[in-house]
Amino acid sequence: MGALVRILPGLYSSRPEDFADLAKEKELFFAFYPLKYALPEGETEVVSHQPIPDWAKSYPMMRHSSGRTWTILRADMQLTLENLKKTPKYAQLTPD
Repeated sequence: MGALVRILPGLYSSRPEDFADLAKEKELFFAFYPLKYALPEGETEVVSHQPIPDWAKSYPMMRHSSGRTWTILRADMQLTLENLKKTPKYAQLTPD
């Protein structure tokens, strides 16, 4: 599914100077991204290495759509048929 990436707030017309402060901000959400393939293709680039804040180190809960229903599971849980069968299904999601 790719690398788990923290999506941080803000859109910038020029590259920020201080990535240390930016990395400390609360993320908007997490997403899986094919970083392994995007880096060599030049679709993305590494601009800084910053420590992950302690509160963001545990795996987040992620939602997965399977058509008409949603499952919610931890990001480190594999999307196997067995795991999806034992995970509760939800027809609608709340903002929480």
